[in-house]
Amino acid sequence: MTRHETTIMGSQVAYWERPGPGGGVPLVLLHGFRGNHRALLELARHLPERRLILMDLPGYGASTPLNVPHTLDNYVLALEELVRRLELGPFDLWGHSFGGTLALMLAGRTQLPLRRLVLVAPALRPRGPWARLIVAYYRAASFMPEWLRRLWLASRLFALVAGWVLVRTPQARRRRQLFAAEQRNLAEFRSQVVIESFVSFYTLPVATFAPAITIPTLVIAGREDELVPLSTLKTWSQNLPHAQLEVLDHAGHLAPLERPQVAARLTEAFLLAE
Repeated sequence: MTRHETTIMGSQVAYWERPGPGGGVPLVLLHGFRGNHRALLELARHLPERRLILMDLPGYGASTPLNVPHTLDNYVLALEELVRRLELGPFDLWGHSFGGTLALMLAGRTQLPLRRLVLVAPALRPRGPWARLIVAYYRAASFMPEWLRRLWLASRLFALVAGWVLVRTPQARRRRQLFAAEQRNLAEFRSQVVIESFVSFYTLPVATFAPAITIPTLVIAGREDELVPLSTLKTWSQNLPHAQLEVLDHAGHLAPLERPQVAARLTEAFLLAE
């Protein structure tokens, strides 16, 4: 992949592009909360025929923060601007978790020529006891001074607990790899960006965007997802006019990281369907 940078809304946005061998419809991939494009590299390797664009969302990874609050609305505006600058023409959009929320919002609003949409464990309003604990953790951080907030949000103990909740693969080696990746992400951690992103997500009724989606949509769920339970996604996806639901066994909320080959296969089959 080739790295590029462009300035959007005050942010030096880093993105990576890989041309497909036959051209075709580009696929834009969006990472999840507190993540970056590296989380999707293994998935990308299993999509060898696709022209891919992976970005670090503003304030995450190698992209600097926006000069406006990091709300979902502003993230969607930044994403639209990037797609326009790249002059992609018709394109497909893929998003995981927080990235799935942004993809959902863009699909319901944009005039861009978006062709197909893939939502992997899209972040709806968190449910269940573990979800309530994580919500309380971030809400508490929003009231802390900056020095304490960073220590709180970068806690290794929290990362261990969150990893236990989010990851459901039975493979110990894979669990260790995902935890090590989360530790590397802490070096690029920006607490204000994380808090602004979380508060915006938690206060916006993202699930209500579903009826506005008129394009074919694939929803991929982890069967053991503790944050967005399968039962919730089943009910919610029925509000998408042209949606199909696929379930990954032995996977939680980090389904595309736990089982990237299967997630890629489902993605490719959906994008090739007539």
